Amino acid sequence: RDGMSRGLGRLQPADLYDEPLEVFAPSGCAAMYRREVLDAVGTFDPDFFAYCEDMDLGMRARLAGWSCWYVPEARVYHHYSGTAGKYSPFKAYLVERNHLWLVVKLFPLRLILASPWYAFVRYALQAYGVFSGKGAAGKFASELPAYKLVVILFRAYWATLTRLPELIRKRRDLRKIVKVSRREILSWFDRFGISAMELALQD
Repeated sequence: RDGMSRGLGRLQPADLYDEPLEVFAPSGCAAMYRREVLDAVGTFDPDFFAYCEDMDLGMRARLAGWSCWYVPEARVYHHYSGTAGKYSPFKAYLVERNHLWLVVKLFPLRLILASPWYAFVRYALQAYGVFSGKGAAGKFASELPAYKLVVILFRAYWATLTRLPELIRKRRDLRKIVKVSRREILSWFDRFGISAMELALQD
């Protein structure tokens, strides 16, 4: 609810997901898109560079009326976090910055206003993770001083503030692709949402 996401079934046994299943959006490393989807909504936003760019594209497709399905017969081999490293400051910065950009670009106003609360809860749980050694935040803290995580957050928010006019322009441009109701958009967060606890305290 604050723009953060996590792959369904990550680090779980594959046989838990042996039936086709509708998911919110595909991971960019394991996605197939219909040509007409990309013609309608565009491709990856190059400004994102890496991380969350797949969620940005997937949500644009959702807004344009498309759905996404997990197919258990598909097999993909992917070097996780090969771009920046699993627990690198560069990855942490891009993830934090890009989820903020996603919120500004694509979320309904009601959820934009609510997202700081969800972010606060996630940050509080991540702070617990830093000191307890749990979750990704705990792994980061084992390799970096905790204050550097705070610096990364400030950099991400500053990058969002400085790019706000451009993000708002993109938001306005995307209005023309929207084919679903606000009620349906809000329902996605109940159907596909993920708890702050899972985001913060799992690897």
